[in-house]
Amino acid sequence: MPRGRGHKNKRRVIKQTYYIDTCFIDAYLWGNRDMEHQAKNVFNKVKKTVSTNPDIKAIIPFISVGECINTAIQEDKQDKIEKLLELIKPNFDS
Repeated sequence: MPRGRGHKNKRRVIKQTYYIDTCFIDAYLWGNRDMEHQAKNVFNKVKKTVSTNPDIKAIIPFISVGECINTAIQEDKQDKIEKLLELIKPNFDS
């Protein structure tokens, strides 16, 4: 049966967003060896997925970044802030 006028066969794009919670960032920054390893795996999978699929984006909420910076300051571990900034560094090459 013919379709109505103006119908186009367009692929429906469904966009997805990954929100990365503070618990993953905490595990990455302050966790023991196993926790840090698991968090690195999660971040690597997210980075790989986002880099290969433009319909998916990852977001670290500002409140999560703030909580991590506050923890670093309270525990006198400002060196962890550099590790955090490296983690959230945007990729402008893609």
